[in-house]
Amino acid sequence: MLLQDDKSFYPIYNIAPVVRMDTLAANPAIADALNALAPLLTDDVMSGLNFQVDGPDKKEPGEVIERVPGGERPVTKRLWD
Repeated sequence: MLLQDDKSFYPIYNIAPVVRMDTLAANPAIADALNALAPLLTDDVMSGLNFQVDGPDKKEPGEVIERVPGGERPVTKRLWD
């Protein structure tokens, strides 16, 4: 069962990519990859991913994030094609 935070106790996630400028300068494709991924990780998606890891199924984080919800290909392949 996924509980709703009706008291707004927990902050929203507000996913935002953060990369050091020197890393980004050396690897400019990182920006496109993170910018493509960031809008897919909504509060609902993050809550669902966390539940898969912390809930009764206790899945491994690597198994859970292997595919972006709604994506048909593994995250790494999808971002770096």
